[in-house]
Amino acid sequence: MTILACVVTVLFSSAIGVLLLHRAYGPVAAGVIVVLSQGLSLVATAERYVSEIADPHYVDESTDAFRYIEGARARWEADVPPLDGITVGDGTNNMYVVGQWFFTVFGDDKAAVFLAGSTVGLVGLWLSALAIRIVVPDAPVVLGFLATAAPSVAYWSSSFGKDSLTFLSVGMCLWSVAAMTTRRRVGALPVLVFMVGDALMLLIRIDIGVVLLVALAVAITGVRDGSVVRFRRVVLGVVFVGAPVGLLVASALHLDDPWGVVSSFSGTADRTAIGGSSVGERQGSSLAGVISGSVTALLRPLPWEFGIGGLVSCVDTIAVLVLIWAIVRALRGRFTWGYPEAFCVVFGAFFAIAVFAELTQIGNVGLLVRLRSLIVPVLLMIIAALWSCTDPREVEEPVRASGRRGGVPR
Repeated sequence: MTILACVVTVLFSSAIGVLLLHRAYGPVAAGVIVVLSQGLSLVATAERYVSEIADPHYVDESTDAFRYIEGARARWEADVPPLDGITVGDGTNNMYVVGQWFFTVFGDDKAAVFLAGSTVGLVGLWLSALAIRIVVPDAPVVLGFLATAAPSVAYWSSSFGKDSLTFLSVGMCLWSVAAMTTRRRVGALPVLVFMVGDALMLLIRIDIGVVLLVALAVAITGVRDGSVVRFRRVVLGVVFVGAPVGLLVASALHLDDPWGVVSSFSGTADRTAIGGSSVGERQGSSLAGVISGSVTALLRPLPWEFGIGGLVSCVDTIAVLVLIWAIVRALRGRFTWGYPEAFCVVFGAFFAIAVFAELTQIGNVGLLVRLRSLIVPVLLMIIAALWSCTDPREVEEPVRASGRRGGVPR
């Protein structure tokens, strides 16, 4: 039963991937992206299942995946109502509920349930790749490969747990933003998909779910059709007007911590010293603390702290940031903004900056690499938007004049 269920799951998910990507990338490129990402996901899923579920060493429930699987199985065996116990912000309990649904489909088959959970994350990566080509139809195919096969996203999306669901949520929201900004008339589907994706994130990681909502609000208020309003004004308005007003309203309504957002963030930061995997203490809000936290958020864990895996965990994020810097430097401000590109850049930039700000307060290896990997698909969409916002003739002239070859391709 295990082999058959796994084969059916792989074939079914591959068909979904091809259906999602074939129009945007073409049948050949879509097939290669699906095969490569599916293969990497299967390797990572098998390795993590063996080490986290099948290995007797973890009988003491020392991994999150083991705890989710066993909790979900217990709910399924007890025949608990499928929606009973869902609570906003209680990611662990909500994972038990989701896992119960998978056990209902596959029966008492841990391997199939684990693979199904991993496949959910893979679908999120495919949606992210699709969003890139919706915003920029001629975006380089390599961005689609990076969105689905970059080391950190391929690894952290390949498991049964919060990470796979967060990648699905981010993929749904990116697709929704892309669809909403490129269609002349925004239908109900993109809005509904964003609502479902963000609701899923609020159930699993409420702080990231709130960031997605605020990023959308900032993009809507900060970008108008045909041009970009000063982003700085919008940010200042949100920080110095929106936030204080929101706090006053919450205080008046005796909502000191609406939805538990503050406690969720504090709990995430407090787990820095748990589990013997800390690479730094929780940083303060001083300038020195922010600088130190920024270095930790970008570069750590270093190879000598947690082996070669420590290096791999940050290579793709840094590579993407360097690519953004190189493109912006080459363009030298020669942007021809369109509404879809501007909207996606503002949305993605706010999301990435907000998540990065949270990372500066975290020093736990697992939390760092998990949350950092969520930024990669968003940064790739920003790259695609920047790529399309230029007139190649305006960029190639100064390049030729300076005696250098080449230019910035579209």
